[in-house]
Amino acid sequence: MKKISFILFSFCLLTFSLQAQENAEQVARHKFGFVTGYANQSFLGVSYTYNVMFFQLQHYFSLSDKEKWDIELITQPQFNTVRYKEIDFESEISSGFEFGVNIGFLFRRKIATDNVHIYTFISTGPHYVSGTPDRQVPGFIFSDNLFLGFDVKLTDKLSFDIRSGIRHISNASIKQPNRGVNSSVVNAGVLLKL
Repeated sequence: MKKISFILFSFCLLTFSLQAQENAEQVARHKFGFVTGYANQSFLGVSYTYNVMFFQLQHYFSLSDKEKWDIELITQPQFNTVRYKEIDFESEISSGFEFGVNIGFLFRRKIATDNVHIYTFISTGPHYVSGTPDRQVPGFIFSDNLFLGFDVKLTDKLSFDIRSGIRHISNASIKQPNRGVNSSVVNAGVLLKL
């Protein structure tokens, strides 16, 4: 846990120190946020159980800011708690954790006014999971995500963000079994524009 906290703290410190060296125009290209949420298999019709509670920091970097469309690079360091059944038909629930970082691209569309945006993003990244259903070996995995969401500007700098999507974790056949774990996800949080 101390190593995870140190890694997340180091990432934030590095990001803030890099940001401090940039001019005002460059700084405006950065947004920071925090989201939390939940994932399970209830909408996917599968027999296994792997429930996730997300705790994600977020850094957005604007690659292109047009009148109606934005393209952003998103980085999400995270530490998540999980509850899962190792074997489908057993009733015993185990607890565990996962941590890692996702990197991806977000495509944001301004709607109605500049205060409301819809977006989609795709991301992937390395993670470590402490335990999984027997269909997937625990340890090093990749987390692949596809989300659709919207954000609403609360102030000039602060926005509320909510999204839903699908998440897949597996290890690219590095070890077996590698049948993957799929989850439907709902996340919400805040976003601060610098």
